[in-house]
Amino acid sequence: MRIGVFGTVALLLLVTGCSGDEPWGAADGPVSAVTADLPAPLLHWESCRDAPGLSCADLPVPLDYRHPEGAKISIAVSRLSTGDGHPVLLSNPGGPGASGLFNTLGVDGLTGGALRERFDLIGFDPRGVGRSGGVHCGLDANLVAAAAGGAAPRDFRHDADAASAIASACAAGAGPVLPHLTTANTARDVELLRKALHRERISFVGTSYGAELAVAYASMFPGGTDRVVLDSASDVTVGWRAARREEAAAADARFTEVAAKIAREEPRWHLGTTAGEVRDRYLRTAAELDARPRSIDGSRVDAAVLQEARLLPALRSDDDIAPFALTLAYLSSAPGALSEQDLLAALGPERDAGPLPGGQSAEQNASAFLAVRCGDERWPADTEEYRRATSDEASRFPVTRGQFSKITACAFWPGPPPPARPDVTDRGWRGGPNVLILRNTRDFLAPDEGVTNTRRALGRRAVAISVDDYRHGVLGRSACATGYAVRWLVGTGTPRRDLAC
Repeated sequence: MRIGVFGTVALLLLVTGCSGDEPWGAADGPVSAVTADLPAPLLHWESCRDAPGLSCADLPVPLDYRHPEGAKISIAVSRLSTGDGHPVLLSNPGGPGASGLFNTLGVDGLTGGALRERFDLIGFDPRGVGRSGGVHCGLDANLVAAAAGGAAPRDFRHDADAASAIASACAAGAGPVLPHLTTANTARDVELLRKALHRERISFVGTSYGAELAVAYASMFPGGTDRVVLDSASDVTVGWRAARREEAAAADARFTEVAAKIAREEPRWHLGTTAGEVRDRYLRTAAELDARPRSIDGSRVDAAVLQEARLLPALRSDDDIAPFALTLAYLSSAPGALSEQDLLAALGPERDAGPLPGGQSAEQNASAFLAVRCGDERWPADTEEYRRATSDEASRFPVTRGQFSKITACAFWPGPPPPARPDVTDRGWRGGPNVLILRNTRDFLAPDEGVTNTRRALGRRAVAISVDDYRHGVLGRSACATGYAVRWLVGTGTPRRDLAC
């Protein structure tokens, strides 16, 4: 990744009783019961114009499930069918806001093609995403960057002003539809899709945020749920804000791993012989950049830019540790550090992340991300609450400087407050496990503490497979865990207790 990336920010992609709509349905009274009474919509399948071999259709659903006879929106759906009468497998890749229209093909690919002969593979863009009435706040490039989940904290007033501007843009550009772009409404869309597919039950693979959507569906419509796989779930027992703040300690632990890897190559990097020495050098360099920003390849580099462009990628992938170490050595004048010209040559050209799946723009992805994240729960409106939380987090975890508590557009979000977030529990569940949790125990984006809370809340409904890994996403990376997931989905193996790979 070339130093030119310092001018940009990468947008981060992201069950209970056996009757009724508890717990999610408890948040809005009879709305989900109304969904259960709606007739099956009609699907008119045609060849997908950009995916040969697949069929595509539009699923008509109510914009507002409180008034199902009112305005309709269309949910884009794809299907790969290799035989008559197959059970159905859906998936969601996370985000929220990521396109899922062809995602189930990707899930099948992660299993080595083990699913397509056993299931009809169904993909869909959730409401407000991509071809399902993609929501647009009209954010310019700077606001898209500020809206991204990876934007590092800067001056609090700067961050608050940017958050307010984003919320105002969304109110002006998409205000009337925002209250309807929620996880619960997407789960209701999935229920209508199940009816339209004429299946008694469906199986679901949810990755990252997709796991929360899967839990919501299985909670609201347990009778329609067959087998569920939650890959890299966050804490579904709390709201977005609390789950995000759980990432701070996990990210700090991951930094210790990264620093230890750098320390083991002291002759190469000259950044310290222990993880503690590398940490101290990073913190000193960040403080110096806050006081006196530098310029590299014509781009201004302060502590926030270093965090966004080098630190966070290194936390997410070992492949980005070397660019982080090279840059830190240069900025801290470590012995043997490269010159600016040699640093740029060593880093090579900036990698282009390429287009988002489903032809999404970054602006559409960010708009949908915010719509769900801000619309699913009531966020504090007192800006001082965020100032205090960010300061407290930064004092406990100074490497990430309050990253996971910083103020966002959700503090200024337009529209009426959403219903209170319900609990997740196995209360009343009488069957065997039907939820398989896949967890990487050192994944800071799905902290082990939060996954443990999810596992505990799901109780008798769930079993968990744990892998000693730091990456976000288990399927396709751990052959052991992937094998368990395939056997779970096709019904040839059902673990009755939690296991480790």
